[in-house]
Amino acid sequence: MSDVAAPRSALARWLAGLFPAFLLCVLAVVRDPGALDSGHVPRLLVLNAGLVLAVLLALTPSIRGQLNWGFLRSGVVYAYAGYAGAVWISLLFASNPSAGLLDACRSGAALVVLCLCVVFFSSFLEWRVWVAKAVVLAALVCGGIGLFQCIGNRVWMSPTRSAMEAITGAMGNVNLFTGYLALIMPLCMAAIPVLRGVWSPVAAVAGGNVLFLIVVLQCRSAWIATVAVVVVFFVFVGMRPAAFGLPVRCRGFFAAGAGAGLLAAVLFFVFAPDDNPFAFRMRAVFSEDIRFSDGGRLMVWRETLRMIADHFPFGVGAGNFTVHLQGYREGGGLDFSQINSNWNQPHNDYLWIFAEKGVLGMITFMGLLLLGVSAGVQGVFRSQRKEDAWMGAAALAGLAAYMSDSLFSFPLDRVNHQVALAVILAILVVSKNGASPRSPRSGVLPRRLFAIVALGILAVGIPVAWISLDQEQHVRLAREAMERGHWNTMQKHAKLARTPLRTLDAYAVPVSFLEGFALMKKGRRDDAIELFELADAENPNRYYILNNLAILYAERGELEKSRNLFIKLTRHFPEQHEPVINFAVFLLDDGSEAEARRLLATVPKEKIPEAVLEKFSRSPEPGAASGNGRTRFATPLDLPENAD
Repeated sequence: MSDVAAPRSALARWLAGLFPAFLLCVLAVVRDPGALDSGHVPRLLVLNAGLVLAVLLALTPSIRGQLNWGFLRSGVVYAYAGYAGAVWISLLFASNPSAGLLDACRSGAALVVLCLCVVFFSSFLEWRVWVAKAVVLAALVCGGIGLFQCIGNRVWMSPTRSAMEAITGAMGNVNLFTGYLALIMPLCMAAIPVLRGVWSPVAAVAGGNVLFLIVVLQCRSAWIATVAVVVVFFVFVGMRPAAFGLPVRCRGFFAAGAGAGLLAAVLFFVFAPDDNPFAFRMRAVFSEDIRFSDGGRLMVWRETLRMIADHFPFGVGAGNFTVHLQGYREGGGLDFSQINSNWNQPHNDYLWIFAEKGVLGMITFMGLLLLGVSAGVQGVFRSQRKEDAWMGAAALAGLAAYMSDSLFSFPLDRVNHQVALAVILAILVVSKNGASPRSPRSGVLPRRLFAIVALGILAVGIPVAWISLDQEQHVRLAREAMERGHWNTMQKHAKLARTPLRTLDAYAVPVSFLEGFALMKKGRRDDAIELFELADAENPNRYYILNNLAILYAERGELEKSRNLFIKLTRHFPEQHEPVINFAVFLLDDGSEAEARRLLATVPKEKIPEAVLEKFSRSPEPGAASGNGRTRFATPLDLPENAD
């Protein structure tokens, strides 16, 4: 079918043209150093603000009649709406609904992005050029940031994984940054034949730099995603070279190139020496050795499967995976003795969705991906022009990259990744159906339904993001005050950070715990206990909460409560020395000297504070020590693992 005639309104054209640039280029570099997670909530807030403006402009009488709203009847759009609905429904089954509000708002915003992109792309002949230029700009900006920071950190001197993880700043988390590069890379490469003039060589340079960074930064999920991209391109271009503007004889070239590349990868994987950092990274991808984080990933995957079975079919609720994971330590294979314990996601989006959103979320999400693949395949085979074939194949490759990255990472948790996915799906929808000259009245019902849903989503999303950003800034200040021992300042900011809309900070630490910790340090024991009990209800089974709560119970004379918590701590967290030492001190004060010494002997001597060793050397008589002589240790909070 022929494309719709270009609308007469220049404002409509500018709105549709700038929208992909905002989504792919501007949003990806939004950061707020004052936020605890400098990239997540700031991007969500900026996205929601931008969507409000775009929606209101698109619905104005002078523009809405020039747009093709009928394409919102696409199965991909329905499936994404179903998934977003499943996220909100899952909050009904969550033990802590506030923990999933950001997830729900992020999914809703991505749905609005998908709808607007489908409407804009299906209404304008220039959409291919707009998207291609937006992706090239995103590749230039993000690739430039990555290259600058790699040079600044001199990673070329020691191309190890630890050197890559040391990179911070504008790049943020190296895995998430590289995953985003893998998503935009295929569209950037497709921009080479789609664009004209200077844009084409610029796209080639930008795409080459992105590919270079993906290799150098050593993110295996991005490596696997890149392989998926190459496979999709080789398969579809090799099957229909003429549709891509290439001679038929290229078919043999693509087949030979695919075979040679696969053979080279296998030979490198098998024969490269162990001291090669790239070969080592790939070989350890399924390592069972818990000295590597990969062993931790496999353990968490196993416990996630247990969680899925225990909470089938509804799931634990959006955002509640981390609330329940700690409860799976006992009786399972979960051992955090040598790996980071802050797993807010299982590093596998499919398991994560199944665990949190249950059967409904899993069906709608998998249905969305399958419909996207189907639309992409049909779009490539129906394409009549090489620009359509390249954009369709690139979007299909981008979807394959997203699906591959989701096996080992968590792009579903990041705003710019979800926005990139929405853009990719919109391209697939339009590529499948082609532009349609149908009457604007055919889209009246979809437009009205979109207006109600979109404005409702944004009306919730903006205040949630705004309040969450304000909370993160206060939490950061509270943590900084905690490190300096400024308890009044810590209490002030922790109190300002408390909100029922979000009870856990970016690292899943209850905000009430931070306030309670400050009160404990100020000697306000009863108030601290009240807040620690609230923190335990908001995120149960966190050892730093239970450890301090057990100590305060003992000081208040509630010895049975204290003993039960210490028993739970030593059973669930054997790798944590502080609760074991505190329990030994408790037993000594309670008159159980033999049991106390036996327990203390399980801790390496160099880990025991001098004050505790001196206390035991005095060998007090049973019951002689008072609560004032009890030794207290301020247990550390979980360290950030996936902040971006």
